[in-house]
Amino acid sequence: TVGSAVHDGALGAVISVLSGATEESKPNLAIMLQNWAALLRCLSLSPGPDAHTVKAAVSRCRELLMQVHQQTGEVRPNVTVGDMNSILNAGHGYEALMRAVDRGASFQSVARAKQMLRDFDRRLDEVQCYVSLFCRSARLAADELDARVSELRSRYAVLRLHNLSSAFDGVAGLDDITWLYRVRGSELFLAIWRDVALKPRGAQTVEELLGGKGLTTDPR
Repeated sequence: TVGSAVHDGALGAVISVLSGATEESKPNLAIMLQNWAALLRCLSLSPGPDAHTVKAAVSRCRELLMQVHQQTGEVRPNVTVGDMNSILNAGHGYEALMRAVDRGASFQSVARAKQMLRDFDRRLDEVQCYVSLFCRSARLAADELDARVSELRSRYAVLRLHNLSSAFDGVAGLDDITWLYRVRGSELFLAIWRDVALKPRGAQTVEELLGGKGLTTDPR
């Protein structure tokens, strides 16, 4: 009927708006998860047999969710950092939407992917702090490492999860960098660090600085 056709078109349009979809583009995961509660209510409605617009909009949402969920479950997760951050920011909204389109969905792989992202974010913050705070204050050369951090930041959203573990391959002293990050708030340590590093003929590497003047990351 005319009434049902109007209802179908209106609801289909609402679902498209909530999912960020247009006639030219697919749904957007970040927008979907920002609107997950309203979108979930729309998905829970039972469209009539002639509700083609609604069914098409729901199908597009389902395809995207299933694709992202499959990517998180791969042995080498191919999901992007941008999509994983959207999932993290949505809290339980992602699981609610996934269960609406796949009642048997498992979320163990999502938990693993979340931890992979948290580990990378922490390492990226640690290395950036090392470059911007410790290297610059001590006049240590770190141009290559600075360039790597800048590149990772600029491409952050499109990085693939399975590549994150190798992002800092070849960087020496990562354990020391982690330790330095933990003491970054100590003005006393920073003063000692600068004093040691800026002395004539001073050390030029973090290992020499930490080991040569009684500064150590060894907890023993």
